[in-house]
Amino acid sequence: MSTWAWPVLFHLPSARREANLHHRLAAVVGLETVIATTTAELRTALGASPADQVWQLAGRSTGRHRLIDLPYTDTHHDDEFPTHTTPSPDGRTA
Repeated sequence: MSTWAWPVLFHLPSARREANLHHRLAAVVGLETVIATTTAELRTALGASPADQVWQLAGRSTGRHRLIDLPYTDTHHDDEFPTHTTPSPDGRTA
């Protein structure tokens, strides 16, 4: 199992390069590292930042994801910095 906690990100110049990388990664047996890709072409066309829904996960055909939604494996980080989703008394998310 990989000990790398965060996804490896590739920002590629074109959709063709992205498709080629995904094709090559699909041939890797036992790849457990989370790899996500995006392209300059896509970001330019959408006017999107790297934080937006432009990341495609290698080996998964689930569409594109926001940077913050990419999977990672760092339970220590989760314990140290928990996500607060309970609304505060004034109705805002904490």
